[in-house]
Amino acid sequence: MITYKSKVFMSTLVNNLSAVVDLIFFVLLFLSLIIVVAYFTLYERKIMAAIQRRRGPDNVGFFGLFQPLVDGIKLLCKQVVIAKPVVLFIFIISPFFVFFVSLLVWCFIPISIYGAIVNHYLSLLIWLISGSLSLYFLLLSGIVSNNHYSILGAFRGIIQILSYEIVLFFLLFPIIFMNMSFSFYDIVCYQIFLSYSNYVIFWFTSILVFIVFLIETNRIPFDLPEAEAELVAGYNTEYSSIAFAFFF
Repeated sequence: MITYKSKVFMSTLVNNLSAVVDLIFFVLLFLSLIIVVAYFTLYERKIMAAIQRRRGPDNVGFFGLFQPLVDGIKLLCKQVVIAKPVVLFIFIISPFFVFFVSLLVWCFIPISIYGAIVNHYLSLLIWLISGSLSLYFLLLSGIVSNNHYSILGAFRGIIQILSYEIVLFFLLFPIIFMNMSFSFYDIVCYQIFLSYSNYVIFWFTSILVFIVFLIETNRIPFDLPEAEAELVAGYNTEYSSIAFAFFF
């Protein structure tokens, strides 16, 4: 006969195992994101090199496959330089907060049949809000850097990103209205049961959303916030080493 204490013990054990599994899953997701982003960057550099009729990264490893790893190690090994910022605490915490927010937005996107890491009936709205939080620290990082180029670059970047976030919301609004839900999981289930009707109906909107994502992530040709060649970079002018890596 199972006693009350045994039931409590089993329930606690199951909850602890579930928490451990969730933690392991989150760590694996985190490592996968880092690897995917690193090799997506390598792919992008290869495409740009092909467009410009040059070879791109190809010296480190076969076909340059170890180039992202070497770039990451190089950034981690560089000296951290802090050039008398206005507010030291904000100067140091800004890149770490931006990095945290970039990982936070993945917690609301369904990646399995059980949904996302964080399932919420307003997950799409929270996802939009979470993505906007990094803008404040991008702006603050430029202001507290005590550098005119950083301040101007921060304002330039914020104006570009913020203006297109409004466009992104209006592009997502028809999908929200059609599914009558702010939940990512509900929208995905709706697509599965109705043969991906969202993509079929809103194919033109999906193209616009892709362009807005390029703008949001400052990718070419919308890379003015990070234009180090023609506009002396931006908010990240005074950052180096691991802080610089966390911004990107």
